[in-house]
Amino acid sequence: MATLKDAMAYVCSSYPGSDLSKAKLAKILYLADWKAALSGRDQITPVQWKFNHYGPYVTDVVDTARDNDGFSLVNDWTAFGNRRTVVRYAGERPELSQDERDTIDGIIQRVASMSFDAFLKLVYSTYPVVVSDRGSVLDLRRLAGDYQRSGLSS
Repeated sequence: MATLKDAMAYVCSSYPGSDLSKAKLAKILYLADWKAALSGRDQITPVQWKFNHYGPYVTDVVDTARDNDGFSLVNDWTAFGNRRTVVRYAGERPELSQDERDTIDGIIQRVASMSFDAFLKLVYSTYPVVVSDRGSVLDLRRLAGDYQRSGLSS
């Protein structure tokens, strides 16, 4: 299992452009953890995901960026005039296994060209979000097993 710092650094270093908001970064990490769980592996990160008001999110991502060298948090504006915080990384290349890199790369490839609305629809359509109550902890390994036993994954 990668550290959250290394997984974040890898996403920030691999994501095209410099337009990676803290919300998008967190949700990319969630999708990577969900994909790993669906493959029968441990999550890539040690995050205990929670279903808050806006889908899977944790403050761990911002806290990790704030507390570690190489990361910067930049407040700016979306094209629609809304405030956002962009996460950037300019440190050393993180240590991840090839499997972890492949999983994250697959997620980035799938979502990088999506509009933010389409990206959110993808995240909100995942089984853990669909079947869980707001405020609950998302046990991705258990939910992956439930999902596969439900027959919905075929």
